[in-house]
Parts: sequence; structure tokens; C-alpha cells
Amino acid sequence: MWRLLLTAAGLGGAPDGGTVDLFLQPQNIDGSTGDQFIPSDNFSHTYIGSFPIQQTDADQQILIGPLALPNYKTSSEFIPFIKNNCGVALGTTWTLHVIPVSAKPHPA
Repeated sequence: MWRLLLTAAGLGGAPDGGTVDLFLQPQNIDGSTGDQFIPSDNFSHTYIGSFPIQQTDADQQILIGPLALPNYKTSSEFIPFIKNNCGVALGTTWTLHVIPVSAKPHPA
């Protein structure tokens, strides 16, 4: 299980209800080959979730999850892609954090 945190600089021009959507491109599905195609508008691949964007000039930290990522094999590999659906440019000051979440309490 994973939590995903998107941090982004002020997006004051973004309309309320806009989103940034996360997709994954699976890699090395059958060993060293078998990458899926790069996501496009016609083939977006594995949809993971959406980060709801608020209309504010302040920096935003948007947390979603916990989510289960696809598990094609042990130690699956992915390349993340984000799709901006908020109507304004994100700029270069965004970061995606992937945070593992345990299903059990941490041992003391």
C-alpha cells in the first residue's frame, strides 16, 4: 500500500475542481523487456488516482491513498506520468512523493 503526495507551487489561476491525474507505465513486465507504451491521450495506461487542486496562491500538498499499486511481478517497476487537468501550467516546482504504508502496526 502507498500514499502519494503531490507538492505544487501556487496555482491561483486554477479553477476549483481541477485535478492532476497520475498514471503508471509498467516496465520490464517479462524480464528485461515488455515495457508498455508511453502514455498518451489515446492510451493513458494504468490510472492510479487524482490530486484535487485548490484555487490558491499558497503552495499545496495534496495527499491521496493508501492505494494498492499494480503488482505484475515481485518488485514491479513503473515510470509515473502526471496529466494536468487544472487548466493552468504547473510550472517546474512540483514534486511527487511515494510513501510506503504498512498494513500492520510498526513493531516496537
